[in-house]
Amino acid sequence: MLLKNDNAALPLKPGQRLLVIGKSADSIANQAGGWSLTWQGTDNTNADFPNADSVLRGLQTLAGADKVLVAPSSDGIDPATYDVIIAVIGETPYAETRGDIVPSATLRHSDRYPEDLAVLRSAAATGKPVVTVFIAGRALYANDLLNASSAFVAAWLPGTEGGGIADVLFAHDPTGNAVDFTGRLSASWPRMPCDAADASGDDAPRLPGFGLTYAQATATGLLPEHADVHECATPTRLDVFDTTDAPPFVLTLGRSDDSGDTRALGADLNAAFAWPDAEPILRVRTVQVNTQQDGKAITWLAPARVFARSDNGNNLHPLAAADAALQFDIVPASVGSARVQLFMGAAR
Repeated sequence: MLLKNDNAALPLKPGQRLLVIGKSADSIANQAGGWSLTWQGTDNTNADFPNADSVLRGLQTLAGADKVLVAPSSDGIDPATYDVIIAVIGETPYAETRGDIVPSATLRHSDRYPEDLAVLRSAAATGKPVVTVFIAGRALYANDLLNASSAFVAAWLPGTEGGGIADVLFAHDPTGNAVDFTGRLSASWPRMPCDAADASGDDAPRLPGFGLTYAQATATGLLPEHADVHECATPTRLDVFDTTDAPPFVLTLGRSDDSGDTRALGADLNAAFAWPDAEPILRVRTVQVNTQQDGKAITWLAPARVFARSDNGNNLHPLAAADAALQFDIVPASVGSARVQLFMGAAR
């Protein structure tokens, strides 16, 4: 579905040199989302989809591999080496309540995935056209992403058919016929960080039924980003861990001496490992406590720390003022004799 196409950035033209960036460019797992081979979809790799195409592979097929340069971002790459930037970004997989946006949180995609906004703004600074392919299971507030894009495609969750996304970016049909965007929004695209239903006023182009074709030129202009809106309600809860990490927190393993030697636990619900590899001090595996795969079984082999950390500043004063409590379940398999310390604080 085409939501923006300023200066006819699309369709792509034969012979153009493409710089393909973004975390989802070559990720069929992100294209497929949750409930795809594994429950949350976070454990899947491209190897699990042997007959599938990522967006990157589709672009390489149509443009020619020699015309496609691939990188995490545009940083450090000479703009003279490419004509157009294709940024494939968006949500990572989730299923059931794991993907819920709590009432106090905004609908702004960048609040949960700030790395996507950073990639787009860096790309826009090159002066080259930026075509954003947005992989997501729902409509999200994305004015900041739209502002950094020459063209913006809501690709939803294309599953195994990343090649189909490439086809429409090139207006190409495998039979040789020209193709165009035909998708139309069935509901309003969010115009405010906190209200998906409000689609009036200065956001009129994204009313229900909106969706461009290549014959419709756009001159979108800068959209309001409402950067001052960080919360949509007074927080009544703040998730730290819910099956896997709840951004911006990261569950982490570390030595007891705070030496800086740490490992992020990661989102793989099927992983079982000992850390560090050479002389393990912790063993970790996924277990069920209340619901499927909702807990971690941790075995201490030596003094060590397990902690959730956020590198972003989080204002917890409203929760503290409401006498909030840190809540979690502990199910001891066996009780040791060493001291166990629980600590919550702020790093400075």
